[in-house]
Amino acid sequence: MKDKKKHSNFIALSLDELIAIDNTSWVCMHVYTVTNLCRQPFLLSVAKLNCSAIAENLYELLKNTVIESRGLDSMEIAKKLVCVGVDGASIMQGHKGSLCKKIKNDLAPYAIPIHCTAHRMNLAFEIVSNFGCVSKVESLIKEIYQYFCRSPKRVWEFQHFVAGLTDGRKLLKDNDTRWISLDGPTHRVMSEYLSLLGLIHSVQDRFPRLYSSLTNVKVLLTLVAILPIL
Repeated sequence: MKDKKKHSNFIALSLDELIAIDNTSWVCMHVYTVTNLCRQPFLLSVAKLNCSAIAENLYELLKNTVIESRGLDSMEIAKKLVCVGVDGASIMQGHKGSLCKKIKNDLAPYAIPIHCTAHRMNLAFEIVSNFGCVSKVESLIKEIYQYFCRSPKRVWEFQHFVAGLTDGRKLLKDNDTRWISLDGPTHRVMSEYLSLLGLIHSVQDRFPRLYSSLTNVKVLLTLVAILPIL
C-alpha cells in the first residue's frame, strides 16, 4: 500500500469515529489512491482513541497514522490529498476548529471536505420515516419479526405452511441504527408475502393488528414504493 500511495496521482481519506460495546472510542480510516483515473480503496487503520473525541485529537491521530505509519511526508500529503470524507458532526465539518478545517489549514490546503453519502442518505431517510405511511411499514416489519423471533413453533408452522408458495426463508430484523437496514427485511417480507398472509390469516383472531397491517392497501403500496430506494 505504501508504494501505491507513493506513486498515485491523488489520494483521498475517509474516517468515522464510533463507540464500542465496552464504551471505548475507535476510529476507522480508509485511504483511496487514484492512479491513471483508477481508484483503489485500502483500509488504513482501526485505531483506539485513548483521549476525548475532539477535532484536535482526531487530527493528530490521522496525521500520525498517515505520515508515520504509511510512508507519506507532509509535502506529499499537501500535494496529493484532494478530499476527506467524514460525517456531518460539528467536530468533523464545523466552520471553526473542526477536523476538516484543521486538515485544510495545516496539512492539505487543496483537500475538499465531503459529507459521507451514507450518512447523508440516512439523515434523509430519517425524515422520510416521519411520514405516517412509512412509519407503518417500519412497524409492520418489526411486528412480523417479533411474531417469529422467540417462537420456534411459529417458525416451524411458517416453513410447513409455505407448501411451494414461497421459499420459506427466515424473516429478518430491522436495525434501528441505520434506516437503510430496512432493505433486507423489507425485501424478505415481499418475497414471502403470500405465505405470511396465509399463516397470519389463520391466526387473525389472536393477532388482528398484524393481519390488518398485512392487508392494508396503503401500507402495501408504500412498501412497494420504497423498495427501489433502499
